[in-house]
Amino acid sequence: MIHGDAAGSEGPVWVTLASRPGVIEVIYEDAGPEFDPLADAQAPRADSRAPGEPSGGLGLALVRGLSASARYARVGERNRITLRLPTAGTSPPAAAS
Repeated sequence: MIHGDAAGSEGPVWVTLASRPGVIEVIYEDAGPEFDPLADAQAPRADSRAPGEPSGGLGLALVRGLSASARYARVGERNRITLRLPTAGTSPPAAAS
């Protein structure tokens, strides 16, 4: 896994899914170093890469575009991202941070 831990490490991740009225809640956790990928100052920009540099950072735009809310928390020794995704046929609930 290279996103939550050093490249080549075998750090564990935990994914939890829950169905709530009008939304699916997805919780992703890893035991990597503390890192909030949702913080605006840390969000990579697609136009900030040098020519020839590999693309990346577009997943965050996808997450923000598809989820009703996205939040980060450091819980104990884990990074936790909680996403609330509206279900088909429902309008997105008000985003709660």
